Amino acid sequence: MKVIINKVAILTLLTLSINYGFSQIPNDSSYGDLISHFQKEIPELMKERNVVGVAVALTDENKIIWAQGFGYTSNDEKYKVDEETLFSLQSVTKVFTALSTLIAYQDGLIDIDIPIANYLQGFHFNSKFEENPENIITIRHLLSHKSGLLHEAKIGNNYDWQPDFTWRDISFEKHIESINNSWLRSPVGEVFNYSNCGIELTGYILQTRSNIKYTDYVKSKLLRSLQMDKSLFNPEYNELNKKNIAIGYAPGGYKELPWYTPMIPSGGLFSNVIEMSKLIQLFLNEGKINGTKIIDNALLSQMYLIPFNNDFSVTGYGLGMEIQTKQNTFLYGHSGGGGGFGARMIFYPKYKLGVVVLTNSMGGLSWDLAEGVLEEAIKNKKSIPNDKQKIIYKTDIKQYVGNYIIKRGGLPADTISIKIVDEKLIVNGLELDEVENGIFYNIKGNILIFDNEKTVTWNNLKFEKLK
Repeated sequence: MKVIINKVAILTLLTLSINYGFSQIPNDSSYGDLISHFQKEIPELMKERNVVGVAVALTDENKIIWAQGFGYTSNDEKYKVDEETLFSLQSVTKVFTALSTLIAYQDGLIDIDIPIANYLQGFHFNSKFEENPENIITIRHLLSHKSGLLHEAKIGNNYDWQPDFTWRDISFEKHIESINNSWLRSPVGEVFNYSNCGIELTGYILQTRSNIKYTDYVKSKLLRSLQMDKSLFNPEYNELNKKNIAIGYAPGGYKELPWYTPMIPSGGLFSNVIEMSKLIQLFLNEGKINGTKIIDNALLSQMYLIPFNNDFSVTGYGLGMEIQTKQNTFLYGHSGGGGGFGARMIFYPKYKLGVVVLTNSMGGLSWDLAEGVLEEAIKNKKSIPNDKQKIIYKTDIKQYVGNYIIKRGGLPADTISIKIVDEKLIVNGLELDEVENGIFYNIKGNILIFDNEKTVTWNNLKFEKLK
C-alpha cells in the first residue's frame, strides 16, 4: 500500500508540474483559492496569447505568498520556467537606477538638485527653448523624464539590434558619448517625455562619481543589500547557465543569446521573481529589509512624488516610478517591454501587497496578469478576519457626501467630489484619514476640513456644497 501511495503522489506531482508549472516555495494557505484560480488561468492565457514562459510572485511585506513558473525558457521546450528563472526586466531596471541614485545622494556622493554640468564635463545639449540646458538640467529632471532629452541615443538604441549580435560590441561608454550634443524636444522641467537617455546619463554620473562601473555600483549598494545574488546585468548565455535564463521571443527572433543592451541603466538587468519580491518588500517596509535600513524613508518617498508638477497631477511618474490610483489609494511600480520580454512590478504600500510578473514574450500579459493577481489578493486580504479593520470615524461621515465647488470671479473654477466607498470617506478617488474631529488628510498630504454642513476647506480653499 505504501508503494502505491508513493506512486500516486509522484504521478500527481508530475501532473501538476506539467499543467501548472513548478514551484519550490511553500504557498500561503490563506490565499489558496486565489493561487488555484491563477494556476488554472495562466496556462490558458499563455496559450491564448502565444506566450512561451511566465513567472509570477505575490508578496507581502514579510514573505512571499506565492511564486511559480509556467511554460518554458525557450521555444524548444527543453527547460521549464520556475521561480528562479532569469528574465530581462527591460525598463523595470529604471527602478534600480533611481534607488541607487538616491542611495548615492544619501551617502553624499551626488546632489540630485544641482545642474548635471557639474558631473558631465564637456557635455552640451542644444535647445531652441533655452541656452546651455546642461546648466539647468538636474538628476531629478533626468529620473522623472522632465529633462527634455530625446527618448533614444544615436548609438546603442532600441533600433540598433542586429541579428548577427554585432551590437554587443557597442559599449555603455560609446552609447553615452552619442548622447552628447543632442537636441532637446521640450523646455527643461515643463513636459514629461519618456527618455532612456536621461536614465542612461544618471547611471553614467554614478559611474564617474564612484569611480567604478555603474553595474558594480548597483551591485554593491543595492543588489547585495537585498541579497539579489542571482540578478545580473546583460548575462552571457552558455551551456552552463542557459537552463536558468529565458530567451525573449519577438518578431525577428532571438535564438542564440538573450537580450543585450548598451542601455544598461534603463534596461539591462535580468532577475527572477524571487529576488524581485525582495525589492517590493523594501518598498513595503519603508526602506528596510529584514529590519536593516537600506535607504531613509524620507528619501525613498521622493520616488512617489511627481517633480515639477505644474498641473498638480495625482498620477504620473515620480523618480523612476510609475504612479497610479486604484483601490482608493496609490499603486506604484514600473513596467517594461522589449527584446521579446515583458515585465511588471507593482505594489500597494497601504495594503502591504505587491506582485511581479516576468515573461519571455511580448503582448501585455505581464501588465494584465500583475494587476489581476494583485486585485484578487487585496480582495482576499480584506476577507481574512485579522485584516478586517473597520475604520471608526469621529464624526458622521454621511453628512459630508456630495459635490463641492469653488468659484473665481463669480464663475465655477474647480470641484471636488466626496463619496463613501466600502464605509470609507473618499475625495476625488483617494481615501481620507481623520486626524481630528472633522479634519482629514489623504496619502498625498492634501488637507480637508469640514467647516459646516454647507462648506469645506480643501488645502486652504473654501468650497461650497452643491444642492
